[in-house]
Amino acid sequence: MARIETKDRLEALFKRYGDPLEIMAEIASDPTKDDSVRLNAAKELAGYAHAKVKALEISGPDGAELSMRVELKGKIMDMLEKLQK
Repeated sequence: MARIETKDRLEALFKRYGDPLEIMAEIASDPTKDDSVRLNAAKELAGYAHAKVKALEISGPDGAELSMRVELKGKIMDMLEKLQK
């Protein structure tokens, strides 16, 4: 039951105030707003538009090194061969 109440509340808030992401986008693109306000809105929006890049260490069993083989095929190989000439 709580899930339905939350959904109803969210729908009411969206109806009354609008979509928060659209509001942030409007603020970020409004040249009449202070630059710091626009930058803050853009930074907040970026979190919804782009995934954060995280470092990830990959290792084999018991931390052993991994080896990798990459094969380039088709057009990529043709382009590399042309660049090497």
